Amino acid sequence: MRLWLQLILVSLLALCLPWAGCTYIKEMETALRGGQQDALLATARSVALMLNGRPDIVGELVTDEPATATGAPLYLHNLTQPVISDGYPDEWLDSAGQFVRFTETDGADDPMDLNIIAATDDETVYLYIRVVDNTIVFHDPARGTIANGDHVRLKSSEATYWLAPEGPGELCARRLLNGNIRRDNRICGAWRDTVNGYQIEIGFSAMMLTDRFGVVAVDGDDPKRWAGSVAPNGEPGRLVRTSKPLSEALQLFSSNNLKLTVVDRGSWLRATAGALQYQPPERSDLPPGMWLFEALYRGIMGSDTTMGNYQEELQGKLRRPEVNSALNGVDQKVWYTRAGSAVVSAAFPLRYEGQVIGAIVAEQTSEQVLSLTNAAMVRLLALTLATTLLIGLGLVGYASFLSFRIGRLSRTVNAVMAPDGRISGEFPQDWGSDEIGDLARRFGGLLGRVREYTEYLRTLSSKLSHELRTPLAVMRSSLDNLEHETLPAESRDYLERAQQASQRLSHILTAMSEASRVEASIKAAELEPVNLNEFMAGGVDGYRTAYPDRRIELTVPDNELAIAGAPELLAQMLDKLMENAVDFCSADGSIRFGLLQEKGTAVVTVANDGAPLPDAMSGQLFDSMVSVRDGKSVDVHLGLGLTIVRLVADYHHGQMKAENAVDGTGVRFAIRLPLIKR
Repeated sequence: MRLWLQLILVSLLALCLPWAGCTYIKEMETALRGGQQDALLATARSVALMLNGRPDIVGELVTDEPATATGAPLYLHNLTQPVISDGYPDEWLDSAGQFVRFTETDGADDPMDLNIIAATDDETVYLYIRVVDNTIVFHDPARGTIANGDHVRLKSSEATYWLAPEGPGELCARRLLNGNIRRDNRICGAWRDTVNGYQIEIGFSAMMLTDRFGVVAVDGDDPKRWAGSVAPNGEPGRLVRTSKPLSEALQLFSSNNLKLTVVDRGSWLRATAGALQYQPPERSDLPPGMWLFEALYRGIMGSDTTMGNYQEELQGKLRRPEVNSALNGVDQKVWYTRAGSAVVSAAFPLRYEGQVIGAIVAEQTSEQVLSLTNAAMVRLLALTLATTLLIGLGLVGYASFLSFRIGRLSRTVNAVMAPDGRISGEFPQDWGSDEIGDLARRFGGLLGRVREYTEYLRTLSSKLSHELRTPLAVMRSSLDNLEHETLPAESRDYLERAQQASQRLSHILTAMSEASRVEASIKAAELEPVNLNEFMAGGVDGYRTAYPDRRIELTVPDNELAIAGAPELLAQMLDKLMENAVDFCSADGSIRFGLLQEKGTAVVTVANDGAPLPDAMSGQLFDSMVSVRDGKSVDVHLGLGLTIVRLVADYHHGQMKAENAVDGTGVRFAIRLPLIKR
């Protein structure tokens, strides 16, 4: 992995800064929420204490059911939009969840079903009634009864009204007055048939209501079948409605994003004020795109899965844990989730004459807390992200600088050290005072030592040759003089062996000094144009004369290939390649010289049949003192022949390569030399 990539990965640790900032904001938000719910509970307590001192108001919550009442209570909602009593439920669709359902309980296969909702605008009461009855029978006025078909009865503590139309359409209620059937135009509306029954929508004056009210639907086929909040001949249950004095008292405490609710012992909603709508103040000091930071913050920290879902009042009742706890005399506060935000609800018992008669519920959304934390969160996130980016850019820049310095060190080492291990240039010393500078200076010192050692090895052969020639000459002359003396036969054998050893030692000294002489020749050589076509042809002709028993071939192109070279050095290079080919070529094999042109260079090739090169030696053949001979030859071979080839090729800015034949029957040497540009 590259150094700059490693530092980039390390720089990702800086992302801990935004995470730590978000964690801090989260803790601060939690603390603010705790303070908010405590403040909300204190508000609920204050309202409850105020209402406890107003028995004239809270006394309305003391509602004991009459002993004669057999019906279920009905709740009267407050209207949020105008209603037209046309028999269609358009105005009630938004309140579908507030419908109260009553089902026939006599076990019939197709039981009657009545759904009802009641609402008022303080002047008029509206009822929407939907009845499930598979067979509809309309009223027959000829029979002289008040209702002899399917009909609905409205029962109050003072009177009973019948809704029994003679057919679909508009209708008005009828009632019995002094034993006579009378039409009551104060209660009018419309009857509409449905696929499985009928629906009625009516309106009447709110002044007609009493404290008890019930609705029942009676089957015209069998009057004993009915469904509703009260039996056809029973006493209606309590009519539960909001208290205007209580609502006005709550308005004194209402404020932005504060909803106050009063419920009685039955959890019925009796008064409400305010709404869960928070209008944050305008802030011009926050940067644009704050929503993006907020979304990032919420994504990092996640949502609180321990909160329950917020439940609105349903069918006139508020059924929630904190409400139930307050009705049992214990205050409680709970957090809920609602439409992507949070709502805190605090409930406190409401008492009258020492008895719990209801509860006061105070609610707020978390937008107020969020408005306080958003500004700090935006600034903190922006600051930490900018810091993270700055750290990342700094590390990337520093990594690039380190990579450049290390790369420069690597390139300098490659430039100074030749492929053959020679030191061909000066290693700079100015690398700085840090660890990389220390490493570079140690490299420089190492390369200096290598240069000295290489120079020592390079000149060792010439020094040895020079030092050993005088003792060797004395030894040979002594052996020559001794040869003219009269010696015993066994001494003559020893003398012959000593002469052979001295001759072999002389050959070794000659071979050792040959590479040094070539290097000296290279330094003194001068370049001139050389026609390789003619040069190769002349050289091969000489080899054919010198080695008449060898099959030697030559292939040259038709066009002239010329290089800038030293003919005497090129001749030595070709001689060494020829000697190498003769030594390794099989007795019946051939030696093939070639010349060809490739991409602006002339390629001199020498190939011979015979044993292939060992795989481990292919890259070391041109090094000094390297030989692949088996050591059984009587001739002296110190592995300097191909070294001379390399020296000559390097002097001519060429490249050399040794490879086995594709079929493994021989070896091919190729010397690539640059052509003269014309």
